[in-house]
Amino acid sequence: MKYSLEDTIVAPATSPKINQTIGIIRISGPNAIYITNKIILKPLSSINRVCLRKVKDNNKIIDECIFLWFINNKSFTGEEMVEINCHGNKKIVLKIIDILISNGCRMAENGEFSKRAYINGKIDLIQADAINRLINSKTYNDILINSMAMSKKNSNKIYHLKNKIIDIISIIQTSIDYPEYDDIEKNDRTTIKKEFTQILLEVNKTIIDNTLILKNSNGINVVIVGKPNVGKSSLFNSLIREDKAIVTDIEGTTRDIIEREIEYKDVVLNFADTAGIRETNNTIEKMGIEKSLSKIKDANIIIWVIDNVGHYNEHKKFINKNSNLIILLSKADKLKDYEKEQISKDFPTLFLYSSYDDSYIRLLDYLCINYSNVIDLESEELLFLSSYDNLNLFKKIKKIIKHIIIEIENEQFFDIIILSINKVLEIFNQILGIDNSNEIIDNIFKKYCLGK
Repeated sequence: MKYSLEDTIVAPATSPKINQTIGIIRISGPNAIYITNKIILKPLSSINRVCLRKVKDNNKIIDECIFLWFINNKSFTGEEMVEINCHGNKKIVLKIIDILISNGCRMAENGEFSKRAYINGKIDLIQADAINRLINSKTYNDILINSMAMSKKNSNKIYHLKNKIIDIISIIQTSIDYPEYDDIEKNDRTTIKKEFTQILLEVNKTIIDNTLILKNSNGINVVIVGKPNVGKSSLFNSLIREDKAIVTDIEGTTRDIIEREIEYKDVVLNFADTAGIRETNNTIEKMGIEKSLSKIKDANIIIWVIDNVGHYNEHKKFINKNSNLIILLSKADKLKDYEKEQISKDFPTLFLYSSYDDSYIRLLDYLCINYSNVIDLESEELLFLSSYDNLNLFKKIKKIIKHIIIEIENEQFFDIIILSINKVLEIFNQILGIDNSNEIIDNIFKKYCLGK
């Protein structure tokens, strides 16, 4: 069902499922103030934009609320808008929404407030996506990143790159329009190649920066693997600080992958405990082992658990294949101090662990220090893309620009080169949400929460 922008929409901005101190309801559209005035005893004043008013239902007082109203172009959506701060009893919130709907509002779709802000030119798609990611940020660094991505200053960096492309198109168009001037074309080729080389550097830096940023934002995938009964589940429980995995002395206890996400020192770690890897005729255990081997392929870090120093050499081949491999000797509490000291000398890449001490803390610290990538978030040069979709679009831009530079070096006709340049321009417009189809826009905002 298609809805009109002429509709006045309403939605709770705080959860209507629980009781809380304050409930916030948002109204946006051409009749926001008109409908609001129908449900309160005294109309909103055009002078005072923050008002205390009683909400009525058939002349019965429901609640006394604070009303904030915003005129066109001065609100988040760019439309006439009212926010109601009522008492947070969920029945009060839902009742006020029902009254507003019965007086002419309709319930907003997920993300419709942000969608209207985008359509009305208050935000672009980069900012809109950053708003949604800010709401779902997992760490303080995520909050900082998405707050900066929300700023117009960040979007202007993309507009800057886009305007460079437009300038190049203008230069080429001049050469096409005046083909008799060979010296112009020669100079233009040199200038254009130089410009694209610089743009390529900026695009490549943005890809590198955002690959690290998004990796940290989505968490580091850490898979715990090893033979049965070597202490994988005990390690997993220590790292996540709860008894989620069953621990027994029976081999093959873990038959399926058990996962848990934790935040440690502002780093998100996605741990997975896997079935013990061994030869077996048990069909169910075999399925678990196959899942374990598949999980290894998607891991950022592999913790290979052994309980015997003699097994260490068996895993040396893994070290060459996967630089992000940690060999961990479990049950280290059974070793004498001099044995630990000797092992540390003989096997410097071996990590000692015991479920009876705080060695898991040292492992968490090690993971955060060595495998999380720190970026100077205050750098003026940083351009935040806010999503893997935009990162992939930048990778497309990089590929096309490299092709354009080759075309220029091979003295390809400008009429051909400009086709590739226009593709770059189209991708920048796609990132910013310029000239996107309604279907694409609808799909983007459906993932947003209600009331935003």
